[in-house]
Amino acid sequence: MKNRFLFANPKGLDLDSLRNTKKRVTLGLKCNPSLKLSLAEDAFKRGMKLSQHVEDLLQDNQSHKLNSQVNELRNKLRFYENDVLQGFFEANKNKVKTYVASDGKVVNQQINSIQDVYTILINSFKK
Repeated sequence: MKNRFLFANPKGLDLDSLRNTKKRVTLGLKCNPSLKLSLAEDAFKRGMKLSQHVEDLLQDNQSHKLNSQVNELRNKLRFYENDVLQGFFEANKNKVKTYVASDGKVVNQQINSIQDVYTILINSFKK
């Protein structure tokens, strides 16, 4: 099945082929001569070919983005699974708790995970 694209693919790139190949492929781009000169000089100083230097820069940038996303998710996890919530969970693990939901219904909730504690806290607030 061919992939559907949300963007134009004027060169007719075979994305399936790129996904399945183990060989190195060429990536071409146009840039300002001053940028290429700067990259070439940096590569020369490092004893590298220009293509390897540019690939390393792109990979470092991709790694930096992934690390930023991982750190953001860790911070969110720390916020939602803080010591207070963890304490509520440990004190009530495997117990059934009854609460009145925001719609007025009485709900019995067994505490099997920290998410259950969070669910009770969030759903018991009146709207």
